[in-house]
Amino acid sequence: MPARLRVLTPAQLAGDQVFADTLNVEQILEDFYTPPLGQPSRRVTLTMRVEFIASYASNDDLTELANIALNASQPEGYVARDKTLSFKIIEAPHTNSDGVTRWVMQVSRELEKGVDTGKIIPLVKGRRPVNAADLLENNLDLPNVPEIQLSPEWWPWLPLIPFNITVETQ
Repeated sequence: MPARLRVLTPAQLAGDQVFADTLNVEQILEDFYTPPLGQPSRRVTLTMRVEFIASYASNDDLTELANIALNASQPEGYVARDKTLSFKIIEAPHTNSDGVTRWVMQVSRELEKGVDTGKIIPLVKGRRPVNAADLLENNLDLPNVPEIQLSPEWWPWLPLIPFNITVETQ
């Protein structure tokens, strides 16, 4: 199967891990000398447009791999906090003669105690919002103070029917 070549700009590579030791000149598109060749000068300037080729690992692929590895060792009852995944290069990438690149990175993310939403609805259904909030705080280990919103706002109790209650965690 032939290898696919993707042309990427530096902005498109943001977050990707480029393997510097695989960087090669693919093609010289233009080159300009100032002054032109054959003219005497104390200083010569060369301006070039060059096409390079390099191997890289995409940020999306690294993120997916990191999440798989971290999920495998995640303690039960905990959930990953959004946007806390971070990468740190420990050992710089090295590409061997077979074209295989190896490197060592440290991947981490923050966890927080998860909330079992199945326990919330039985505690709050049919109750006044103030009483429901007190029950949630006293019976569950919540990271934040619970916020209860009714619709319509003037209604005094939470619904009795569970599918009329929506639980959101932040």
